[in-house]
Amino acid sequence: MAREFISILTQMLAVGNILPWLASASSTEGSSRVLQATVVDDLLPSQTYFVPFPEDELFNSFDSISPGDVSGEVETTVVLSIGVDGTVLYYSHWEESYRNTIIWGDGDSSNGCSPRAVVCTNETDVFMAGDTIFLDNLVDPTSRGNGGIVYDGADMIRSTYPIAMTRAAFPEEPGSLLAGAVEVLDIDQAAGMQFLFPLGEDSNLGTDGFELVQAYVMAVQEGNTTLSFNGVVQDSFLTLGESIMIDNIKEGDVIVSNQAVQVYLLTGDVGSRFEMRWYSLLPFEAWGNEYINP
Repeated sequence: MAREFISILTQMLAVGNILPWLASASSTEGSSRVLQATVVDDLLPSQTYFVPFPEDELFNSFDSISPGDVSGEVETTVVLSIGVDGTVLYYSHWEESYRNTIIWGDGDSSNGCSPRAVVCTNETDVFMAGDTIFLDNLVDPTSRGNGGIVYDGADMIRSTYPIAMTRAAFPEEPGSLLAGAVEVLDIDQAAGMQFLFPLGEDSNLGTDGFELVQAYVMAVQEGNTTLSFNGVVQDSFLTLGESIMIDNIKEGDVIVSNQAVQVYLLTGDVGSRFEMRWYSLLPFEAWGNEYINP
């Protein structure tokens, strides 16, 4: 049930955010897909996404919300929805320092093949609008990076056309009762150098859902990224794809960095086995004072 819900949610995001200005999806399968989806040679990636919430830090967040009830590995899920025929995806794992990139959808099976393909050939390595790629596996939070290459937090995905991307996860115990999911934004939208927190653990919201508020900050540029939190420079720096979790976020807290980072929020009701939510936080420079009513 959780898998079907996440897949439907991601397709809805694609319809809402991408498809109004794109070609409509086709339901045909088999050899006709090759005729309807044309891959443009040498088309460069236009969008970049980093999977937020590394599982080692995420497991600690689960345990903070439901102390003593959390155990096992983390069921991690990444769902991608295609909005344009001929979209090409470039998937790079953090475990390989982003050096070895798998290419999906370019009509060349020698460098990777669409996970949708039952048989990996040049003809089947093609995406069409409406296709959904569902990536999920268990991740051991205690030995992350030492147990082989998996789909997990900090992986980088680039696409030649806009896609919709959802990231979800929950611990094996208590299971999907304690699950979170969030729309992952392209770093052109999500990344910045100053973030202001509009709420925190001290916010008077009339609900217990924000007893725990944590910020997940991830570097999305090469080089050393330094952070200051409320004016205090952090001791360590982040390199590309590295993340830090900042606890006890209060309303009005500020993060400033020397180069672009992305920030996602995790909130929860401490002592519950089910109440947790994830949010993407836009940089302060993207804020405005106007509303658009479509």
